[in-house]
Amino acid sequence: MRWGSGLVNLFYNVATGKSKTRIFLTPAGEVFYFGLIVLFITISFWIDKLFRFLKLLPGFLGVCVSIPVIAVGVFLMTWSVLCFFKARGTPVPFNPPPR
Repeated sequence: MRWGSGLVNLFYNVATGKSKTRIFLTPAGEVFYFGLIVLFITISFWIDKLFRFLKLLPGFLGVCVSIPVIAVGVFLMTWSVLCFFKARGTPVPFNPPPR
């Protein structure tokens, strides 16, 4: 059995298992996913500092370009979370929405 299929089977067994287990593992999954995001951001800053990359758009121009990009990202994230709440579920694979 490959590592990936074993992980899929673990998610399936937990998602179709007891409600108590799913409720317990949901915060752990959320912490894991948000931890990955923080880890990737931290690594990107470390790599940027290590290789001394030049700034693409320095100063005010960089801020003017980054704010709309961040706003679109926050909008998409909020929209997806609201869709999960409407379906009475979470984006965590341990506790999938019922529909």
